[in-house]
Amino acid sequence: IPVSLKVAADYVGRKDYTGAVSVLKSLELKHPDSVEIKLLLGSVYQAQGNQDEAIRSFRSVIGRSPEHPDGYIRLATLWAMEFDARKTMAVIREGLRHVKNPLPLIEFSESVGRLFVAGKEFVGAIPFFELVLGYRSDDDAVREALVRCYVAGGQERKALEELGRLEKKTTDNPQVALELGELFEML
Repeated sequence: IPVSLKVAADYVGRKDYTGAVSVLKSLELKHPDSVEIKLLLGSVYQAQGNQDEAIRSFRSVIGRSPEHPDGYIRLATLWAMEFDARKTMAVIREGLRHVKNPLPLIEFSESVGRLFVAGKEFVGAIPFFELVLGYRSDDDAVREALVRCYVAGGQERKALEELGRLEKKTTDNPQVALELGELFEML
């Protein structure tokens, strides 16, 4: 498999997605249980703009290897790039029910939240940051991002509750105090 995968990767590097799909489809016939081939094939379909086939490939990975996070992450990435918070979160939650180690999905959730913030989709970012805090309740950077999203979304009560949690943890760090002051001013 490695030589053929390299050939497919070379096609991708040249943006010859048709050539890459051809190589990967023939590999898939020879190795129908290969998660690696299906992930790469889904990514090539995604690069081609063939979302239906990408979804089919990533769903196939999930069906064959539900305990592995990569299929969920790749599928959720499709929806996240469209800023579809509902579909993205549904795939992440599905993954969390099946994976052995949730850490990659939690880290991915934080990245999705930050992607939504960068896209000015503050309300869409909220469930991703809330999910992360459900696993990493001591993560002040995520909590601060969540506060900012609550403020942008007009959810002042929730923002104040989270600020209270941050304030309880604040020590004598002047930078943290300054940032908290700025957040309070936003409210």
